[in-house]
Amino acid sequence: MATGGGGGRRRRSMPGTVQTMMVDTASDVPWVQCHPPPTGGSRFFDPTRSPTYAPFPCGSPACTRLGPYGNGCINGQCQYRVTYPDGSSTLGTYSSDLLTITRTTAVRGFQFGCSQAEQGLSQASSSSSGTMSLGGGPESLVSQTAATHGNAFSYCVPPTPSDAGFFVLGKPPSSRTRTFVATPMLRFTQAPTLYRVLLRGITAAGQRLNVPATVFAAGSDTCYDFTGVMVVRVPRVALVFDRNAAVELDPSGILLDDCLAFAPNGDDRAPGIIGNVQQQTIEVLYDVGGRSVGFRRGAC
Repeated sequence: MATGGGGGRRRRSMPGTVQTMMVDTASDVPWVQCHPPPTGGSRFFDPTRSPTYAPFPCGSPACTRLGPYGNGCINGQCQYRVTYPDGSSTLGTYSSDLLTITRTTAVRGFQFGCSQAEQGLSQASSSSSGTMSLGGGPESLVSQTAATHGNAFSYCVPPTPSDAGFFVLGKPPSSRTRTFVATPMLRFTQAPTLYRVLLRGITAAGQRLNVPATVFAAGSDTCYDFTGVMVVRVPRVALVFDRNAAVELDPSGILLDDCLAFAPNGDDRAPGIIGNVQQQTIEVLYDVGGRSVGFRRGAC
């Protein structure tokens, strides 16, 4: 599962610098841009103006835990580098500071990458100040706050930019968790920090699709010409996960620009991705400690 199109706001230091971040459940190292963007403007974090900012020294436990994300040492300061599957990357100084997510939620000593250079980022990524990583690695926000927020988080991706979504650290009250449809959370051996669920099938208009996955990668046209059509009735589509957890998609998560919002991954042996389009209006609860993923329709 992955979401990379959501945006969140966070603040560092007091009185604080507010920044808009990409939210990504498939990466581990949070980072924020610490240099002026090429196009100018003030959309970056200036560590010299934060009294609580501190770079990690080389050889520190935090620097050692970076593992494959470590990138050597400059002037005694720990360096990091993250390269994403599409080849884009960020590098800079691994640091800590006070992170304020809401007026009542703050994380002292939050560890993140203070990026000095980015390369090949998408337009959506380049329009934000950085990435708030929510993967299963020890560097992610959810792992850093596990002791205080129960190693769980949830979010809802809105259907349009004008609608409001939300992001919450921690599990909702038990009275609300009963409204979720839940399925076990699995881990992918080759990438153990990714969150994985088992998709058993797909239903359309109440009928289970009895077709192999390769049908969706056969080059068939899945776009439609709605010219002159005033009303389009989209059939009900549901994803059926392990333990018969059926999650009906919102109509906004079925069609995208008059095409089915599904794309082949090019290799049936590789895991698929439940992207942020399919997740629109659905609250997705990642209970990492309880090893389950929950879905609640119509949440935003």
